[in-house]
Amino acid sequence: MLTRLAHWQGWGAWLVMPFLVVTLGCAHTQDGTMDKKTVGAGIGAAVGAAIGAVTGRDAKSVAAGAVAGAALGYAAGWLAEKYAARQVRNAEQVKQAYGAPPVSGPPQVHAYKTWIDPDAIRRGTAAGWVSSFDVQVPPGMQTKVAEERLFLDPDGNTISRRTYDYSGDVTGTGGYEFELTIPIPANAPEGKYSYETHLTVDGAPKDKLQGSFQIAADGRVSEVTVACVTP
Repeated sequence: MLTRLAHWQGWGAWLVMPFLVVTLGCAHTQDGTMDKKTVGAGIGAAVGAAIGAVTGRDAKSVAAGAVAGAALGYAAGWLAEKYAARQVRNAEQVKQAYGAPPVSGPPQVHAYKTWIDPDAIRRGTAAGWVSSFDVQVPPGMQTKVAEERLFLDPDGNTISRRTYDYSGDVTGTGGYEFELTIPIPANAPEGKYSYETHLTVDGAPKDKLQGSFQIAADGRVSEVTVACVTP
């Protein structure tokens, strides 16, 4: 009997994993969309519980694994899936700034920037993360523009990363902005966080930006820096 009970405690997490995923995966936002932070936490908790069961084979290990997994899964909510795109300069304005676009060859990217606003971020609130650039595209050419964004915690560990395909929004020569809303978890540790962006055009690296910002409980501590790194 004791042997059977110990065996159930060790592998019980596999039985509750679907329940955790389904229950926590049913959380939605007010507009009816899935709450990705909650879903991430649910999946992370389930996987963590399963790992705890395999490694510890007791209820304490399952619980510890669930907590650690939930924290890891919750981090997936830092980067939203959707973004807002807008063209801020037309082809003529870009031509006046940089000259005529090339008649052939790869597109040319200018003035690549990224920033987070507000610069003083309070836990449990949200901030906007904007990337912008000007691009000159040869006439009649279709181009593929993508950007990878990632967050690192105060210890340098990657919290979340995602690649965004802007190809459908970059319709030709012009200036463009792409904005994400960043939900800062209420339990995020205070400290200095880092972020990176990697811009590629037609699969070729064009530029890389690095920056940092401060998260505080009351939002009054502020430190933001941005640096451009040549790929």
